[in-house]
Amino acid sequence: MVYTVSQFLFIGNYGCHLLAGLEFYTQYSIRVQACTIAGCELSTPSSVRTLESLPASLDSPMLTPQATASGSNAGVLIVWLTPRRPNGIITGYKLERRQVLNSVETGGFSNL
Repeated sequence: MVYTVSQFLFIGNYGCHLLAGLEFYTQYSIRVQACTIAGCELSTPSSVRTLESLPASLDSPMLTPQATASGSNAGVLIVWLTPRRPNGIITGYKLERRQVLNSVETGGFSNL
C-alpha cells in the first residue's frame, strides 16, 4: 500500500505514520521511500511482528464415547483442532464440562 505525504506527521527530522488494520501476530516488512524531483531513494526494509491477541476461529471439540473391552463405560475421547487463527503462541488449553439431563443443562461448567 502506498501512503502520501499528507498522511504523515513530521516532528523535527522524524516522520511517523500509524499503520493500522494489520493482522495480529503477523510478521511485516516495511520500507520508506523518499522522493524529490530528481528521483527517489528506497530504504532497506525493517521487520516487525504485531502484538498477540485472543485466539479466533476455534471449532467445537469432537467427542467419542469409549468403552472397555467388556463394554462398560470408559469415558469420552475429546479431540480438537488448534485455532485457525491462533493470533499468537498458544500456551495451553482448558477443558470444561457440564452435565445435561433430559436435554436440560444443569449448573455451570466445571474444569476438567
